[in-house]
Amino acid sequence: MRIDVGNLNLFGVDLNRAFRWWVQGIRESFPPGFETLFLRPSPKIKAVIDGDFLYFQRIDNLRSREAVRIALEDLALSPDGNLRGDLLSGSSLKLDLVQLELVLPDSRVLHKTLRLPQEVRNEVRDVVGYQLSRLTPFPAEKLYYDACAFGSVGSDGMLDVDLAAVPKAYADPLIEQVERLTGFRVSRLGVDGERPFNLFGRPRVPGRWWKRLSLNSWLLAALLISLLACIAAPLVKERQLVIERKQQIAALQGEVTGLMATSDMLEKNLASLNYLIEQRSKLPLTTAVVAEMSQVVPDNIYMADLRVQGDTVTMTGYGTDVVNLIDLINDSPLFDGARFTSPVSRNARTGLDQFTVSARLTPSTGASE
Repeated sequence: MRIDVGNLNLFGVDLNRAFRWWVQGIRESFPPGFETLFLRPSPKIKAVIDGDFLYFQRIDNLRSREAVRIALEDLALSPDGNLRGDLLSGSSLKLDLVQLELVLPDSRVLHKTLRLPQEVRNEVRDVVGYQLSRLTPFPAEKLYYDACAFGSVGSDGMLDVDLAAVPKAYADPLIEQVERLTGFRVSRLGVDGERPFNLFGRPRVPGRWWKRLSLNSWLLAALLISLLACIAAPLVKERQLVIERKQQIAALQGEVTGLMATSDMLEKNLASLNYLIEQRSKLPLTTAVVAEMSQVVPDNIYMADLRVQGDTVTMTGYGTDVVNLIDLINDSPLFDGARFTSPVSRNARTGLDQFTVSARLTPSTGASE
C-alpha cells in the first residue's frame, strides 16, 4: 500500500517523504503477514526471462502457477494481446489491480556493492542515484536502477548496499513487447534472485488499496465506528443538554428582565401610591369635615352642597347673615383661608342670601386627628 500526499514542502521539509517514512515505520512495527489480514494481495503476474524463453506466472493468494511460455524470438511475431486470454483463464481478475512484474536475468544486470552510512537506510536509492555516472559507465537517465541494503550494520556504522542497474536500451524493447502481448502495463522491473529489486524505483501501477480491503477491514472499520459512536454519543448528548440549558437560561434571563422591568414599574407606582396615601393621611376624613362644618355653620344658614377635593372644601348654601360665615369657618381648627368664591346674591322669592364658600383643610390638624 502506498499513499502519496503530493509534492508538499513545509519549511523545507518534504512532507511526502516524511509521510512515507511514517507509514513505513508503522508497517515495520507489525509482524510479518499482518497486513494481509486486512488487505487482499494484488493479483500478480510475473514475466520471467529464463534462457531463450519468457514464461508467465500467475500469483493468486500467494500461490504461483505457470500460465504460458513463449520463446523470445517469437515475441515480435506474436499479435497484440495474444497472451491476455491465457493469463486471464482459470479465475477472474480485477484488471485494474493487476501488478505485472518483468524479471530480468541476473546475468544481464550490472551489480556493484557499496558501503554507506546506516542513516541512509531508507534513502539508499536516492543517495546512489546521485553517483550513478561515477559508479557505472552510463548516465542516470539511460539506466533503470535500484539499490537494496542487505546484511546487518557493521561495527563502523556502515551498511552494505547492492546496486543493480540495467541499460534502458536493453530493457525497453522487452518491456514494450510484454506490455503489447499482455495488454497490461509493466508495474515492476525486477531482477532474478532473492533481493526485491524494482529497477523502476516505484510501482508504475497504483495498488489501489481501497479496492483490496478484506472483510476483516470492514469489520475493523465497523468496530471503530461503533467505538467512536459509543464515545461520541454521551458527548453529543451532553452537548445537547448544554445547549438546552443555555436556551432555558436565556429564556429565564428574558423572563427575569421582564420581571425586573415590572418590579421597577410597580415600585414607581407604589412610591406614587405611598405619596398619595401619605398626603391623604395628612388631611381629615370626609366625615370629620362634614361634622365640623355642621358645627361651624349657624342654624340660620343652610348647606345645599358640600364637596371635598384634595385639601379644598367647597360649600354652597343660603341663609341670612352669611357675611359672618367666613370668620366662623376660619376659626375652626380644620379650615383655613375661607373665602367667597362668587358674589353673594339674594333670592327675591325667599329673601335668603345664596353663596359659595371655599376653604383649605389644615394638614397638621388633620394629621393629629
